[in-house]
Amino acid sequence: MQVKKTQEITFESMLQCLNSAISCFPDKRTGENTKFSMNNVGMGAFSLFFTQNPSFLSFQTIMQKKKGKNNAQSLFGISEIPSDNHIRNLLDIVDPSLLFPVFSNIFKSLTESGCMEQFRSFEGNLLCALDGTQYFSSQKIHCKNCNHKKHKNGTITYFHTAITPVIVAPGKNKVISLEPEFITPQDGHTKQDCENAAAKRWISQYASIYKKNGLTILGDDLYCKHSICSLIIEQGLDFILTCKPGSHKKLYQLIEESDKMHEIQEVVEKRWTGNDHEIDTYRFSNNVPVRDGDDAIEVNWCELVTAQTDGTILYKNAFATNFKISKSNVKLIVTDGRARWKVENENNNVLKTKGYHLEHNFGHGDKHLSSIFLTFNLLSFLFHTVLDMMDEKYKLIREDLPTRETFFNDLRALTRYMYFDSWDSMMTFMFNGLELSFPNTS
Repeated sequence: MQVKKTQEITFESMLQCLNSAISCFPDKRTGENTKFSMNNVGMGAFSLFFTQNPSFLSFQTIMQKKKGKNNAQSLFGISEIPSDNHIRNLLDIVDPSLLFPVFSNIFKSLTESGCMEQFRSFEGNLLCALDGTQYFSSQKIHCKNCNHKKHKNGTITYFHTAITPVIVAPGKNKVISLEPEFITPQDGHTKQDCENAAAKRWISQYASIYKKNGLTILGDDLYCKHSICSLIIEQGLDFILTCKPGSHKKLYQLIEESDKMHEIQEVVEKRWTGNDHEIDTYRFSNNVPVRDGDDAIEVNWCELVTAQTDGTILYKNAFATNFKISKSNVKLIVTDGRARWKVENENNNVLKTKGYHLEHNFGHGDKHLSSIFLTFNLLSFLFHTVLDMMDEKYKLIREDLPTRETFFNDLRALTRYMYFDSWDSMMTFMFNGLELSFPNTS
């Protein structure tokens, strides 16, 4: 069913939301040394990630001198262009959580526009995949928010990691970024922070915001633990989590016993792939304890084995969920569980290899610089994703250009040599230059 869009989301409306968040940034300067406002500094940082151009501001400074106008001002509202050193120095004290409302506000706008309906899945829920990713590593540079690993040879590697939640859907190549959760030393804790602890913080903090939309948490085997499953249920969410034998010995012992007694239910489907037949075998069992112990939460277990007709196994994986499994829904539940990989392929991989340079050290600082740069990077990715969904010119341009890299190469070249008085003006220029036309919907 085609959902009628009730609200337009534009580049300018998202930028206004971001600017509002930046206006809350603290400023460590005193006296009259405030030529560059914090809004100019914050938006200057964002513009580098959005254009995927570390030289964007320097090019705009040159354009200002030659033409008396520049794209930093017209596209991003930067009235005074700060230097890279100003940006790094002034943003280091800024807690990245001040930018988090931008994620939830964009999500709310997408929901109100009807765009999130295309992401709905089993039971009408949205699927939220959690996964940790490293975005900084060094044996020399570090700050108080770094985690560290001591090696046998006596060296220490310092690193930053974060959980980067995204809304995913089977069959969709787009993901919607949500607020990250940084895996960083916590006040009052002697143990080093870990991915599981960060996941619990994220679930506890954001369940109240997203549960009204219906949210199913997806995660790998690391998340399939009694404590996390219990927390998800307590917070009014659902889950489908990868469940491996090696870390769930009690569960699989019971599955094996049930199998011997022929109590495991099964659904078998034969598919033609275009070249050969493949056989999908779904097995499931309800009300199995996730671990040993009388207080263990019970989960529902399902497995998919895909094999060729000669018995060669092509795929095998299993999941634990709080959804009651039946022969009529096991395929849907497994399909949703398998969508978890999109947080790696459509999110982390894109951010690391498709121009966003997630693992590059843009500036480390002494406090928050590394993490706030990551947050700006995630927001720039979110902005481009939303534009690809909501801006028809942008979408058609991206479809016509052969790769994401080509689009950003064009963006960098155009903003370096030409002035555009608005985002729409630049999109119109590219649209006309590619000789595109809007599809006839009549």
